[in-house]
Amino acid sequence: LAQGGLGDLVNAEARPTEPGPGADPASQLSQAVAIAAGARKGVQDNVAELLRMRQKAAILRRRLTIAGAVVAVVVLVGGFLVVRAIQQAAEVARQTAAANELLAAVTTRVREADGAVMVWVPAGEFTMGSASSDSEANENEKPQHQVTLAGYWIDRTEVTNAQYRKFVDAGGYNQKQYWTDAGWAWRQQNNVTQPDCWGDSDFNQAQQPVVCVSWYEAYAYARWAGGRLPSEAEWEKAARGTDGRTYPWGNERPYCNRLNFFGQVGGCVGRTLVVGSYANGESPYGALDLAGNVWEWVSSKYRNYPYTSDDGREDQSGTDARVLRGGCWNN
Repeated sequence: LAQGGLGDLVNAEARPTEPGPGADPASQLSQAVAIAAGARKGVQDNVAELLRMRQKAAILRRRLTIAGAVVAVVVLVGGFLVVRAIQQAAEVARQTAAANELLAAVTTRVREADGAVMVWVPAGEFTMGSASSDSEANENEKPQHQVTLAGYWIDRTEVTNAQYRKFVDAGGYNQKQYWTDAGWAWRQQNNVTQPDCWGDSDFNQAQQPVVCVSWYEAYAYARWAGGRLPSEAEWEKAARGTDGRTYPWGNERPYCNRLNFFGQVGGCVGRTLVVGSYANGESPYGALDLAGNVWEWVSSKYRNYPYTSDDGREDQSGTDARVLRGGCWNN
């Protein structure tokens, strides 16, 4: 804008109006002399014309001089403005970085037990479920309804094998206080001591998400880590935000640049990937992998919509079927 304004200013101040484009004081003076010399009028008229033209020439000369000064001043000031703008931009960038760092400090936290990064989901209402007009939605995703939640923290990514290893090494499979009664009975009956897929090199790498764990194991791990499993409503709000979007990233169709799934020929990868591999699939609150990679356990019992937390679905006891959300790499 500074350069554009300057161009307009120069053109306005330096544009000659008489006798035509490109004229200068010297040529106007020559024209005046010629007019005076060749005129058939009286001497007085010729002299008067000469003086008039010379006066115009002097005025034009002053205008050109002033215009030159104006141009010089504007260029100088413009240069100062450019430097100032650069300085301001640098200051804005510095303040933005500081604000982002502060925002990250306010909206993320690290869980001490396993080092997991968590993101903040603020309190408020959101739209849960799929619209009746959504032909791609299953009937168990309907009806669409409004749910109000308190604010909460939720893991930014799935729990990794490395994080779950801390639970195993800490004796989590041998400490009843972390398990539900039904979970403890299941663990003992089946002699479970670790995730079932830890012997499979396709799924047991440190930063891959832990898989082949039951709801009981997921519940126990969450208790050990100092947290809990999210409810189905909390999971969905973390995934879609408050604008009613279909996917964590918005309403654009899913492709392999946003999530790890089987939606394209041959699938995207053919196995689980390191958690947080798809920044393009980030949810409104900064959570990752809420679509694809692995299914995720929530605390809720499997019940029909509309969701309500006081109908028994959030009772953590018993052997009822629980909800999985998010899809996975081969889904």
